Amino acid sequence: MAHFRATARSLALCSLCAFCSSPTTNCDVACPIPLAFTVAVTSSTSGAPIDSASLTLSAVPGDTYDPAPTACNQLPGNACAILGFAGTYSVQIAAPGYQTALRSITVKEGSSSGCCGSNSPGHLDVALVPTS
Repeated sequence: MAHFRATARSLALCSLCAFCSSPTTNCDVACPIPLAFTVAVTSSTSGAPIDSASLTLSAVPGDTYDPAPTACNQLPGNACAILGFAGTYSVQIAAPGYQTALRSITVKEGSSSGCCGSNSPGHLDVALVPTS
């Protein structure tokens, strides 16, 4: 839980510092960091969400992230919500009693309205295999 709080604090600070401008408009506004993707983690045998799942980002566009594991419990069904920008992310998903999974996801740029850009958020469904 401490890693999640540290990640949340870092993301809040980054969103305050993420100023953007447009060549056609003069904008000096703080742009929130957009949703990059969500991850739903389940058991490959039962299909049930895994309470203790966490993920670690090992490659992030711009390298502005907290490398500490993030608990997958922010969304219904113990899913993870990852904030970030367009690009390719490498994700390691782990849970006690399950084999670790590695996935990659590419987040595409969305339409831009006003000063702040957006993403076309992605989604990963990951079924972890029990170790025994």
